[in-house]
Amino acid sequence: MIDAPRVSVIIPTYNRAPMLGRAIKSVLNQTYRDFELIVVDDCSTDNTEEVVNSFEDARLRYIKHPTNRGGSAARNSGISSSSGDYIGFLDDDDEWLPDKLKVQVELFGRLPEDYGVIYGGYHIKQEGKIIRDVYPTHRGDVYYQMLKGCFIGSPTILIKNVCFENAGCFDETLPGCQDWDMWLRLAKKYKFEYIPDILAIYYIHGNQIKFSQSKYIFGVRRVLDKYHDDFSTYPDILSNQYKHIGVLSYVVGDKATGTRYMVKSMKLRPLQNAYLHIISVYIIPHIYRQKALKVLIYGSNP
Repeated sequence: MIDAPRVSVIIPTYNRAPMLGRAIKSVLNQTYRDFELIVVDDCSTDNTEEVVNSFEDARLRYIKHPTNRGGSAARNSGISSSSGDYIGFLDDDDEWLPDKLKVQVELFGRLPEDYGVIYGGYHIKQEGKIIRDVYPTHRGDVYYQMLKGCFIGSPTILIKNVCFENAGCFDETLPGCQDWDMWLRLAKKYKFEYIPDILAIYYIHGNQIKFSQSKYIFGVRRVLDKYHDDFSTYPDILSNQYKHIGVLSYVVGDKATGTRYMVKSMKLRPLQNAYLHIISVYIIPHIYRQKALKVLIYGSNP
């Protein structure tokens, strides 16, 4: 009888064959060796299967959906097929640094049982250049901080498999913000810890910059509805989330929705700068959109 691997790594993929090989290679090159790698192909129409088959490694498994079901469904297929004590996720266009699994598995061995998640820092890379480093800042009970926004880079996360039995898997009905929703449910039940070092590389490329912002806006709104009672407990946080939806709506050119959410934000917290957004989007719309989009993509300090 073959022992189950300690870690299951899941790479969901869809029509990104040119990038997928880099992600797979970064997992197979881990200094920690006791893992299985599950690539879940969400019904790609390119040469994804050929790329996967080019790697000769017994730890690598390939699953293909007969129809395109979305990223959350691909992740869930990987979870249901996994056998490791811990589960890590890597997007098909990102990359792990060699010691990523090693330091996280070692840390889990030193943590109390109520810790279910370990994450870390990551580079943001675009056109071959590192444009920003993101380091972790929150540990322990992070639910309050998670209500403020998704602060965890999914390429860095490692989760106890049992957590999904207790918190559920990824919500396949959400069009966006699936990570944020999943981390919120985990944060309600488990403590989080972090490695203070860079563990992964998150790549920004054209397909991401042109992501469907309307789906993301709908995702944020769905998360606010799903956790309405919790957000309502913290009016300042809810106000900021309304303002965030307002900015997103302005970026996609929906001034009416954007202004409606800015007004909702100001009703909860009158002494703030939402009114400046309203003024700017009508007086200097092109400049406003460029600056807002830059912040949304790169963060506040690009």
